[in-house]
Amino acid sequence: MLRDSRICSIEYINGLLDHSLLLNLGFASAGHTGFQAQDAVLDDLSALSVVANDEFIVGTGAGVYAHESGATARTSLGLGLINLVQFASLTLADDLVESLVVVLDFQNSEGDEHVQVGLDDSGRLYLENKEQSSDIIFKFRQGFAAKTVFFDASENLFNMGNTALQTTGTVRADGGLKTGATYILTVDETKSLSDFMEDLVDDTSPQLGADLDGQSTYDLVNMVHGTFSGTVQAEQLTSTDDITMAGLLTNTLSAADETGILVDGFTNDYTGTNLTMYGMRIQRDFANTDNDSSATHYGLFSFSTINHTLDGGVASVTDKNYGAFNRILVNSGLQVTVDPILGIANEENYGAYNDVTRQTSVGGAVTSVGGSIVDCYGAYNKIRAQMEVDGTTLTLNNYGTFSTIVGNVTESGGGTGTVNNYGEYITVTGNANGTSKNYGLYIATVTGSDENWGIFDTSGADGVIEGNLRIGSTTAPVNALDVTGAATIGDGGTTNYSQFASDGELTLAGTARVMRSVDFEPDALKKGGVGPTDNTEDSFPTHDYQATNDESVFVHWEIPHDYASAGEIHLHIEWFVDTAPGDAKNVTWGLEYKKQSIGDNFDFGAGTTTIVVNDAITTGTPANDKKIHSSAELNLTTTGFEPMDIILIRIFRDADASEDGATDDFGSDVRVFNYHLMYLSDKLGQGT
Repeated sequence: MLRDSRICSIEYINGLLDHSLLLNLGFASAGHTGFQAQDAVLDDLSALSVVANDEFIVGTGAGVYAHESGATARTSLGLGLINLVQFASLTLADDLVESLVVVLDFQNSEGDEHVQVGLDDSGRLYLENKEQSSDIIFKFRQGFAAKTVFFDASENLFNMGNTALQTTGTVRADGGLKTGATYILTVDETKSLSDFMEDLVDDTSPQLGADLDGQSTYDLVNMVHGTFSGTVQAEQLTSTDDITMAGLLTNTLSAADETGILVDGFTNDYTGTNLTMYGMRIQRDFANTDNDSSATHYGLFSFSTINHTLDGGVASVTDKNYGAFNRILVNSGLQVTVDPILGIANEENYGAYNDVTRQTSVGGAVTSVGGSIVDCYGAYNKIRAQMEVDGTTLTLNNYGTFSTIVGNVTESGGGTGTVNNYGEYITVTGNANGTSKNYGLYIATVTGSDENWGIFDTSGADGVIEGNLRIGSTTAPVNALDVTGAATIGDGGTTNYSQFASDGELTLAGTARVMRSVDFEPDALKKGGVGPTDNTEDSFPTHDYQATNDESVFVHWEIPHDYASAGEIHLHIEWFVDTAPGDAKNVTWGLEYKKQSIGDNFDFGAGTTTIVVNDAITTGTPANDKKIHSSAELNLTTTGFEPMDIILIRIFRDADASEDGATDDFGSDVRVFNYHLMYLSDKLGQGT
């Protein structure tokens, strides 16, 4: 017993108590030391009964001691439920026996909340709410912010409130997972989560459609390749699996979305042997046999409404709207490394490839009372453009088909390259037992504008048509070129051109016209009152004009039907001299003429026009003797001249140089062997 740091001891000797030692306990002076002398405290202890199990000896403050336990002892010791007990350290040995029970009771000051923590008979730590109507609440503090989680006694749930559960390990849900009152996962304790996911697919209506057996992770993103019924909404769906559905796929774009459907083929390269890839592939049979039903099938239907006001007040802006945009980039190598003769590497690249097959129906040949029409279009483009312009300049270009092709081959190492670039390449094959027509290019209607062009080519490139060509009607051609209607060749009918009228009459304009000639031999002309001498040179007739007289000849000429109205008419006189002069000499030729039309009175006495030209004689005898000369042009003024008019003509040598401008000074005869008249023609003749 401990009391006031003094020791009271009773010594046993051989198991027997020596009472003689107790006789003088109170007399220290008798030499007995090391013993507590008898006093009032020992008397108080002597008055206690035997101490019971689990009791404390407690001073009462009334001069006596008492036995206490339970709540009485706690009160005496000052250990109430709301008091704090602080230990420097507390150790529970790890070799506690199962029979040892350690229990801690916690109760609030009001006594209405009572929680017990302890070790059960198996040595497991447990937490028990002694008040069944209340939840077990855990409150954690992070700074001044309280985080609360609790066991929901009524629902038998662990409630975390708005606190997230995070783990790097495995979450096990043997009993399932709930959202509110609805189970989203219910599993058998004998099944894995993979088994549960398979059950979820099989039992869900509408069925989610995913088979996750053998998957290492169980992510709902992978659940995309099964069978769906109803509506599936996906903000972002990513998978390597296929999507197979029997309904309509609808994607409602948000205000910020730029891509309706994106097929990403760049992320993962294809590593297989052969690749057949479809950006989109549609297969559909229309099996309705109702005679009043019709099918409209779009392989690709793109409908865009653009409501964008372009404002180029600060900078140039451009809207680009594509119904379909196909871009193909090929960086493949072509090599032949085994057999340079039999080994051929071919490549075909299609920006757009349309394959339409129309064949006899399953029921047999087409039968129709009123007749049927089948239209098959490899490509059908319809453009509607209507705009209003106010206070500015607008150019509207509409292209049914617009093709830009750039192709080249660079030769190196002795290789030979060939480039064939086709803006459009058409192959048409068709036949019928009845009437069959194949059109490589058919332009039905081009109307409505100030200028309408069925074909407009400004490239300047050559064109080749192998076969007959008909222009102006749908009648089959029988020649290399058949034209129905007028045809113009040249500058398009502006200045210089040749034109065939619809009746075939040819008209020439500008430089397309030609000069035609008429030759008069000396015997064909009538000599005047004083005419040249008739002679011959090597048996050919000549007119010899003397140097002493102004000798002349007369002829009338009716303008031919091929003459170009008011066109040029001029005369050349072809002559020579027997002996060339030694120094410069001239010969002067004159032309007097008058136009007469049908209905005029024949008259050459008045109203004539005279013109003269001077010709230099080539000097030097005998080298230039009898050298042929052609006079300068004697040009008629042809205003008002028309085909079938009659020109009265007098041709003379002005030997005395009496006409204005004449310089004739050659003193010998000048011999003429031909009179050569030329006129401008713009047609083959007169139309019927």
